Amino acid sequence: MSGPLTQAERDVLAAIADRLVPPDGPMPAPSSIGIAEALADRVLTVRPDLREDLGRALRAYEARTEQDVVAWLQALGLSDPAAWRALTFVVVGGYYLHPEVRRALGYPGQQPEPVPTTDYPEYLRDGLLERVYQRGPRFRPAP
Repeated sequence: MSGPLTQAERDVLAAIADRLVPPDGPMPAPSSIGIAEALADRVLTVRPDLREDLGRALRAYEARTEQDVVAWLQALGLSDPAAWRALTFVVVGGYYLHPEVRRALGYPGQQPEPVPTTDYPEYLRDGLLERVYQRGPRFRPAP
């Protein structure tokens, strides 16, 4: 199965996500930050190969016989590891993409760190290679 998630799949994904990553203190519930909407779409844009396995996991959830979601997740991990991996990757990967979650963790994301010019090696700072640079490239073919 390819293409975007259907609304029914999004509803199932939100229900599973809240059990997979329960809210705790400053950490929000996945469904409250839109895990089944834009965040899942972002993950699937980067990893479209997960779409088929995710769809299989969501269909398995709808066909489950047991009510306990945690027990169902454990059984899915044993019966269809690829579907379990896709489901957990989309939920957890999308969850950590949200700015509110990153703020709660104290992780601002990757930030640029400029290299100070005072950290140049001494031989560059003292001009020891300037004469070689001014001379230009030289090439001699090997015999």
